[in-house]
Amino acid sequence: MAGDSQEPPAILAGGVRRFLEFCTSDTARYQLLFQRTIPGFEPPAASFAPAIRALELVRERLALNGVRDPRLVDMWTALTTGLVDQQISNDLGGDRWAGLIDDFVAMFLAYCHAGDRAGALAPASSAASRVRS
Repeated sequence: MAGDSQEPPAILAGGVRRFLEFCTSDTARYQLLFQRTIPGFEPPAASFAPAIRALELVRERLALNGVRDPRLVDMWTALTTGLVDQQISNDLGGDRWAGLIDDFVAMFLAYCHAGDRAGALAPASSAASRVRS
């Protein structure tokens, strides 16, 4: 990423595109890697190491965009795997969800940079009490 001339949101979107392509190119692999289809299975450390490195690259791309809160990183991973899962489940081989990546990134970053993020990420009970008041 060093020396990359792209804007940070474009770098983030490029990462999502590569992730989506990786996942949709082999759906059985996607299921094994991201859906825990084998009860009790834990991958050996050497096999899990690439996943740890990939998550670190995600954190670096998010940090380039000013996103460092671990809860937002968790949201990002949930949202990106959801996007991939929708693509696989509903339009494998197509681009229905892949075509949303730029908007998805813009929406996520807008949320992350909008004012009082702490209130938006409060536990559900706190959010519910604010709605009632």
